[in-house]
Formats: sequence, C-alpha cells, structure tokens
Amino acid sequence: MLKKIISSLALSAALVVSAEAIESVKMISWWGYFDEPVNMPALEEHCNASISIDDYFTNGEFVRRSQQNQYDILIYSETASDLIDRKFENNSIDISSLADEYHPIIKEKYSSERRKSNTVFFALSGTLFLWDDNEVKLQRYDSILDVLKLNKSKPVVFLDDPLEIYSILKHGLSDSEKETLGGKPLEFYGIEDYFKSEEVVFSNHFHYILKTLDFSVSYAWTGEGIKHYRRIKEKVETLQQQRPLNTPTQNAGASDNDEAKINSTNADYRYGFHKNFSHVSKDLMTLNSNSRAARCVVESIASGRFHDEVMSSNYYMSPTLRLPANADNEYKAMLGDFNSKVKDIGWKEELNKTQYQKLDVYWQTMKLGLGELNDLK
Repeated sequence: MLKKIISSLALSAALVVSAEAIESVKMISWWGYFDEPVNMPALEEHCNASISIDDYFTNGEFVRRSQQNQYDILIYSETASDLIDRKFENNSIDISSLADEYHPIIKEKYSSERRKSNTVFFALSGTLFLWDDNEVKLQRYDSILDVLKLNKSKPVVFLDDPLEIYSILKHGLSDSEKETLGGKPLEFYGIEDYFKSEEVVFSNHFHYILKTLDFSVSYAWTGEGIKHYRRIKEKVETLQQQRPLNTPTQNAGASDNDEAKINSTNADYRYGFHKNFSHVSKDLMTLNSNSRAARCVVESIASGRFHDEVMSSNYYMSPTLRLPANADNEYKAMLGDFNSKVKDIGWKEELNKTQYQKLDVYWQTMKLGLGELNDLK
C-alpha cells in the first residue's frame, strides 16, 4: 500500500514538473521587429517558453537560413516565399482561424491567396511618399512620369529594389504611358531614358537621405520612412529653436552641414499614401511546430498586447487595421490615411522565381548604365 502511495506521489510530481517545463521556441524574423519596447520577457513568461530569435536583414539572408535551419516560427516577406525551394507552408498545422479577425478587405485578400493553413498574414506595410511641399506639389491623380517631370531642384529618391520599382511602375503608369514607352513589364516598361534625363537616386539608405534633407520627393517603406521622418523633424525643430532669431551664426552643437541645410531651406516635409503609386506589401508568419509553446507565441504575437507592441514600434499595420492601444500621433495619422485609401491602393506585385531573377538581372544592368548619371548611394 505504501509503495502505491509513493508511486502515486512520484507520478503526480512528475506530471507537475512536465506541465511547468519551459519549452524552447526558435524563431526567424526581420531584424528589429522584436526589439524594445516589445516586452519579450513578458511574452516568454506568458507562454512559459524560452524564445530565441534569429534576425536577418535581407530576403536573401532569410532564404538561405530557412533552407539550412529548422525553425518553429518564421516571419518573412511575401517576396521571399516565392523564392525558396524547400517549402515550409503546409496543412498539417492550422492557425488559419487567426484570419477571422482581419479587416474585411484584408481577409478577402488572404482567402484569395489560398495559403496553407499554417501560414497567416503577420503585418502589412505600405509604400508612401515623402515630399517637400514648398518644393513640389503632388496631386492625387499624378502618374509616376508626372513626378519625374516636376520642376524641382533636388532629386527624386526611389527604393533600390527591382520588385518595388516594378510595382510602382505597374500601378503608377497609365495604360497610355505604358503604350508610349513601349517596353516590356520585366524591363520596367522602357522607362530607363526618363531615369537618365531626370535627377533620380536609387537608395535604401534612407537615414542618409533624410539626414541631408537632399530630396524633393522620396519613396519609402512605411516603417523606415516614418521613423526617419520623425527623427529628422525633431532634429530640425531642435536646431531651429537653438538658432537666435535673425542671427546667421552657427547653433551650438550643430555641424556646418546641419546649419547650412536649416538656413538654406524653408522645407515643409510631409508624407502620405498615394492612390496611384503606393502599394501594400505583407509579411507572413508560419507555424512550423506543433508544440504548445510555439502555438502560444504565434497566437500572442498575432493579436492583443504583444501584437500591438510590434506594430506600433515598427510603424507597420495589423491585418485587422485596428489602432494599437499604445499608438502615437504619427501612427494614428498613418493608419487613418491608409484606411481612407485602402480600397484604392493595390497590392505589391508577385513574381515567380524565374521572373524575379530575370527582373533582377535587368535591374542590375540598368543601374550600371545609370551609374555615372545618378548618385547611387
């Protein structure tokens, strides 16, 4: 009898230890997504998990690592999903019910893509334009050629990404302009001559562009664009406050370059989504493990407090298009602008691996031809 009691107690203790055991969860995600103020220790405690995150900077990095390593949770761009050979989207795990909370337009898009049940949309990003309203005037129905032809003293900045350029041209050129240009879609519709004749910069070093204020119009991703816009706005305001009225002397703590920029411009920088040029891109999230902890992490970062922290700190949008509880004024303005135009803004173009490789080769060749004419950062 005593042996049975001891055995029963030992079994109960083992079950308690098993139930409380911390499970390891291995993730791969874009660099910076889960930095502060996202409270990762609280997420680990909530899911009773030890979470490790493998950061990457480019789609190419993600493709390479996802093929070489095993991850429980993967967060990646839709572009990368079309470039990988070893697929991890499957129907053996089901998290598709997370899409039930999406905004109707986003839910319709998710349903139309017929993705495997272990994959959902994680975040949305729009491409937006920043411009100096005292330098140029962007109109609602402008085409991309209209922007290139604007009377301006500073360059137009585009993202250095072939798929982004392909998307903006597909959406931002009218049918008659495409016909006049006469080029093939995967050869950027033959717009190369316009890039040669206008002052154009291709760059992903957005911090440099905004630091120097050396642009009239700039095309950027939502998160990076707004974060850097805020930094330069604060910097400009600080320098202007430090400068004595009607005194051209240098401000304390400001570099010659800073002072020259502030003194030489009355810039009024603004940003927003454009119905013709902007498009929506998305990051996907795949659950590649049946573990309790991995599912808990996925469900937690797909909604509620932790999801809000990721979206608001990175200036990306939830597929629900709801306002995060901790959103600042810039985020509120961004989401309001996006929601007012979501019916008109197109989705980022998707190409298969062969098409993308062909596009990239043409892009690199075109940039070499433009190298002496454009200051490629």
